[in-house]
Amino acid sequence: MQLFYLPPYAPHPNPDELVWGHVKKQVSRQILQSQNDLKFLVLSALRRLRKLPYIVAGFFRHPTCRYAIRLWLYFL
Repeated sequence: MQLFYLPPYAPHPNPDELVWGHVKKQVSRQILQSQNDLKFLVLSALRRLRKLPYIVAGFFRHPTCRYAIRLWLYFL
């Protein structure tokens, strides 16, 4: 097993941040009337993303997140 020590706040090498950036981009294009609209749009964007694994895999191919691919391949 190989450990990767990241700083306490490290948004760049974190694939989760790329997921949230993608969701924010989709949600920001919509007109919101309430918090329920926001919740609905965020959950819809996440569900849609779940059905598009090639996009999620692309987040791990980002130059700052490639360390996670090496780690994943290690366990195959």
